[in-house]
Amino acid sequence: MIRFVRMDQKVGLEKLTEVEFQAHLRFMEQSAEAMSMMAGGFVGEPGGMVVFEAQSLKRAEEWARQDPLFESGKYEFQLFEWSLVFNT
Repeated sequence: MIRFVRMDQKVGLEKLTEVEFQAHLRFMEQSAEAMSMMAGGFVGEPGGMVVFEAQSLKRAEEWARQDPLFESGKYEFQLFEWSLVFNT
């Protein structure tokens, strides 16, 4: 498995609706049941980050695009392959 980081960034000024946010949370909770991940939002800034594993970049992109967070166009993401160097 390959580790990836997904950086979620706010686009524009329009906020997510509660329905959109809850759909995103459900997606993340369901994903966390099926795969190893760490995820969270930035403090004081819109956006967040997810560290997860996938078999390939293609699979990582496919998974990320399923997140309802991006359907509205209010958020976009960048995906990076990530190499863990230090863990305590």
